[in-house]
Amino acid sequence: MKKKFLRSCFALLLSMVLLFGGVRWDAAAIGDVSPFGSVLPPSMVTFTVSAPRAVMSNEETMQMSYSATPSNGSIAWSSSNTSVATVSSSGVVTAVTGGNATITGRYTYNGSVYTDSVSIEVYTLRNSIGISNNTKYYIMNASSGRLLSLENDSDSRHANVYTRARSATTLSQWRTRKLSDGYYNIQSVRSPTGKCLDVTNNNVDIYDDNGYGYLRFTLRRVENGRYEGLYLIRHTNSGLYVTQDSNDNAYVTATPTEASYWSFMKVNKGDASHYCFDIEYTENGEDHNFDVSLNIDDFLAVIGQELGYETSHELNGEPPEAFEDLKSSEIFIYSGHCAPGELYFCDDNNQWIGSIVVDDLFYDDNPNTQYFDDISYNQLSNARCIIYMGCNSGVDKSEYGSAAYNLVDTTFEKGAHFVLGTTKSINMNDMNRWIEYFIGYIFEGYNIDQAVEEAGNDLGTIVLKDKKANGQYETYIGLPEYSVGDRYQYLNIE
Repeated sequence: MKKKFLRSCFALLLSMVLLFGGVRWDAAAIGDVSPFGSVLPPSMVTFTVSAPRAVMSNEETMQMSYSATPSNGSIAWSSSNTSVATVSSSGVVTAVTGGNATITGRYTYNGSVYTDSVSIEVYTLRNSIGISNNTKYYIMNASSGRLLSLENDSDSRHANVYTRARSATTLSQWRTRKLSDGYYNIQSVRSPTGKCLDVTNNNVDIYDDNGYGYLRFTLRRVENGRYEGLYLIRHTNSGLYVTQDSNDNAYVTATPTEASYWSFMKVNKGDASHYCFDIEYTENGEDHNFDVSLNIDDFLAVIGQELGYETSHELNGEPPEAFEDLKSSEIFIYSGHCAPGELYFCDDNNQWIGSIVVDDLFYDDNPNTQYFDDISYNQLSNARCIIYMGCNSGVDKSEYGSAAYNLVDTTFEKGAHFVLGTTKSINMNDMNRWIEYFIGYIFEGYNIDQAVEEAGNDLGTIVLKDKKANGQYETYIGLPEYSVGDRYQYLNIE
């Protein structure tokens, strides 16, 4: 009787298998036991890692996560570049300095190792460099191109702050006020009672400046990577970042998003200077003529008359006066002789009279020579756009046996917002044509990034001598340029 009952049960089970197509085994649901035994075969093991974001600053940490089937293996973490980012045994990534690193998870199960990786980019931040005290700015969201602004003329406490389409209105003007503790108030220019940017309950609004901590902000410039030259506005009291949401309102977020990066563009236009060669001379039996007259005319007409800057120009000027203009100008354009780490200045006979160089390693005993070492931290915060249109101005001197940097990076380090140079031996006529195109696009309302791109397109195919390639001539499309800083700026906000 007992055997007959068991045979009936077995027959019923078999019929159910045939009826429903077999039994589905879910290893994760039944404690990793499968029809194959107590462990899964390698072909059925899955392992992936993920990170909450792909870009982080040197002040941040983030927790890595992973998914594994089965789940009872062991996990180990490693970084491909610990000078950029480290990772703990529990998967906490700590950013160290600017650069790129690959974070890898190694999952060990039943003696086999399974790996997966994610790449992260780390950028470094510097405190308030490029920002001047008691200065009016338009603060533009780099993601949307919209300006941080009061929503309307209301001067009441907690009046809403949002972002408006780019236009020169006082609703979008803010004054930076540096406090004794190094933090900033960001004061509305439109507010007759001097109300400041404020964060309350994760909303961004304005409030009376009563010296309270919640009106204080840190302004941190990104020094490298995809957000280079842009700023994070961090609320000091809460540690949250001012960000634009999908409805164009300003709010705060715990970690930066693509909409957390801002461009600071001065409201009041200042000085613009142009230094260039105008020389006829003979070298190695060849006649040379650096005719920059059209270039100067364009500079004065567009930058001065049309955009409203106070312009000055010098033909065959001397280093001391050029150095002073460099330190005071918002726009500075140099076209002439350059070398890695050095601007050459010559007289009307093309004879060298001195230089501007990146540091005192270049000391040459010439009283006219000027040194970037004499420019203090953040002294170039007024400089919105500096262009060194000369041979190899974007090349490190270290490539030629010295420890010095190039002119572009050195200028950016002193607080300039955007700096551009070249990486090859450029023909003077090509230099001047590029400047004319660039200025023309700025006049048409393009931002710096767009004007640089279009000027290169207009320049087209050029043939240049590559100093590092034994003087060989090579063909390039557009200018071989090297630049750093905030390319999102408009030199004319209107």
